[in-house]
Amino acid sequence: MDVPSGEAKGGSVEKGNVERPQIMRLPQVKARTGLSRSSLYAYMRRGQFPTPVLLGTRAVGWIDAEVEAWLAVRIQARQGSAS
Repeated sequence: MDVPSGEAKGGSVEKGNVERPQIMRLPQVKARTGLSRSSLYAYMRRGQFPTPVLLGTRAVGWIDAEVEAWLAVRIQARQGSAS
């Protein structure tokens, strides 16, 4: 797979103003959110966290933009309730 020049492997890629989604695996999602695996799946069951994308028969990953949007909503809710 060719990586366009000037781009780090695994980095964000823009081509024609369309950004490719980046996939986060469970350890990355846990580290980014600070939540445990069981908490993440409990939030998903309640429809309160993005569901993962099936990558293979036993592999899933989350779209980073969806995880970041979820975090942004949580931060915004905290800031709104602090006033």
